[in-house]
Amino acid sequence: PKTAHYFCVRYEIAKNGMRNISMADLKGLTDGRDEDGTKWYDPSWSKEKVIEMASAKYSKASKRAVAAAGYNFGDPRRAPLPINGGPGVSRHCSGHAVDVDIPWRSAKDPNHKDLWAWEQIYHQFGLTRPLHKERGGKASEQESWHIEETGKDIAQEHDDDD
Repeated sequence: PKTAHYFCVRYEIAKNGMRNISMADLKGLTDGRDEDGTKWYDPSWSKEKVIEMASAKYSKASKRAVAAAGYNFGDPRRAPLPINGGPGVSRHCSGHAVDVDIPWRSAKDPNHKDLWAWEQIYHQFGLTRPLHKERGGKASEQESWHIEETGKDIAQEHDDDD
């Protein structure tokens, strides 16, 4: 969560123009630092300087992509992000999602059928691919590699079979 929070705050300030973070939020930080110790503000800094300093936190190798907040809504460690508002928290941060690179479909198959019936296998283990194209949603949000828990109680289901 700490790393995700850092990436998210950095993005919100440097790339998102402080749309979700105000100068008042930054001024509310003790010594200009969040609870993880990252310095985001100094009383002598203007808004432009805050953005400049956050931009400097990007390395040349950085993808400059947005990250989820890292801490749950209501957690004071979210500051300077809104404590009870967006951006949200990734299920990766809580350990309830994982990205897996598996060749789901054969490129040689003109119908691109599921090679190993992965959907059925995942379901057996209480997993799902909620961002897969076959589940609808925006094309920009589809991730065939993203796997999450379904909330299915595998032990209970197994006991019911006996």
